[in-house]
Parts: sequence; C-alpha cells; structure tokens
Amino acid sequence: MTFRKRGRPREDRVARRLEIFEFVAPSLAQLGHRISMREAARAAHVSVGTLYSYFGSKRDLLLYGLNQEPVALICRRFELEHGQLRTTDPRRYREALLDFMMTNIVAMRASVDTAIRLGPKETRERIDRVIHQPIPEFVRLIADAMPEDRGRSVAAERLLRRVIAGVLLERDVSAEALREQLHDILEPPAR
Repeated sequence: MTFRKRGRPREDRVARRLEIFEFVAPSLAQLGHRISMREAARAAHVSVGTLYSYFGSKRDLLLYGLNQEPVALICRRFELEHGQLRTTDPRRYREALLDFMMTNIVAMRASVDTAIRLGPKETRERIDRVIHQPIPEFVRLIADAMPEDRGRSVAAERLLRRVIAGVLLERDVSAEALREQLHDILEPPAR
C-alpha cells in the first residue's frame, strides 16, 4: 500500500491554463501582441514564472484562444452551470447559450489579431483550424437548444461557424449585432 503525502490536491493544469487565459483576455483585447508577459502575469495574478509554466512562450499565450482545449473546457463548464435549464426552461437555456457564445467569441478576437500579425499563412491555418475543428460539445449544446427540430441544429451549426468566422475577423461588429445574429440562429421559427 502506498501513501500519498498530504497537502494540496493535484491541480488540473488544463483548467488552470484556461483560468489564466480568461484573466489575461481583457488585457489582450486592449493591447494585443504588445502585451508583455509581465503585464499578462499581473492581469492573471500570477508570477511571470508561473505564467511561463502554463504557456511556454508569449506566442502560446496569445494564440491559446484558437486551440481546441479551451473550447471543450468552456463547453463542459457551460453544461455544468446551465444544463438543467435545457428541460426546465428552454428559453432561458437559449439565452444563457447566447451569452456564453458572445463572451467566448469576443475573447477569441485577441488570438485572431495575434495570428493576423504573424502573417497570412499562420492566420489561415489557425482560423481554418478553429472553424473546422471538431466541436462535438458545442454542437451538442446547439442541438440541446433546439430540441423541437434536430435537423435545424445541423444547419445552425454551419451558420454558426460562418458567424463566428466573420466576427473573429471583423473587429467592429458590435455586441448587439452579434447577439442579434446568434439569436436568429438559435430561436425556433414562429409557427
């Protein structure tokens, strides 16, 4: 029998990396690639050394929003927080999903801006990866928001990918315009 040393529980590095990125994202949105690792560490309330232990380089930090890891984690978090509304209050579930999508799409813009500064080849590869990455968690959330017509969820997923791509590249899309577009995708047609 082996005994573990008492102390702090093991850390979920993936969840912690996302948490750090979420703290840094507002600063990234303002400063973009001009942010220093010291400024990013300050925004995340960690030391510069700790920041480097989660993100090997400034580039890794800046482009993190375009990885599949945060998408899967964010979707699971949404499911835990709002999943019960799917059956109890479908309208509130759709509204929560709208808020969730808006928050996360806007947070990804800083990573897109960084990719653009890295050049057209890097930008195309990163954005293609985001748009075409398998996002089963996200697709399931959309399908759950439209339980009355499963066929619509497939079309909605395609449309949603186009909206996300457009918003990521078009910085001056207002939050209201984004919300309206997303609402049109998720709201069931009037009968």
